[in-house]
Amino acid sequence: MARRKKNSHAKSLFTLVVFLVVVIAAIVTCPTREEHQQALMDKLEAYSQEKLEQVKEKNGILGTALQIGKDILKQNSVDKFLGLGIDQFLVVDDYYVFSVGRLMQGDHEAKVSFGVFGKVFTPSSEAIDKAIKSIR
Repeated sequence: MARRKKNSHAKSLFTLVVFLVVVIAAIVTCPTREEHQQALMDKLEAYSQEKLEQVKEKNGILGTALQIGKDILKQNSVDKFLGLGIDQFLVVDDYYVFSVGRLMQGDHEAKVSFGVFGKVFTPSSEAIDKAIKSIR
C-alpha cells in the first residue's frame, strides 16, 4: 500500500512539473503586439495578392494593371502606411499564456489574431471576406 502512494505522489509531482513547464513556456513565448501587427500585415498582403489573382483570372488586362499598380505602390512604402493604419487601431490583450489582437474603431471591434507559443494565428481569407461584407 505504501508503494502505491509513493507511485501516486511521483505521478502527481511529474504531472505538476510538466504543467508548470508548459505554462512557463507559454508565458515566455507569448507573442508581442509587434508580432501581431506583423502577422496581420503579412496576412493582408497575402489576401490582397489572392484577390488580385482572382481579378487577373476574370479580367486579364485589368488584373495585370492592378498588379503593376500594386507593385509600384509597394515600392513606394505603402507597407509603412498599412502598418501605421494597423498600429492605430490594433489593441492586443495579453493574458500571459496567450494574447488576442483586436481592431477597434469607435464602438466597433473585431478579433483579428490569436497568439500562443510564439505563433500568431490570423483569420482565413473567407473570414476576411465575411467581415468586409458585414461592414458594407
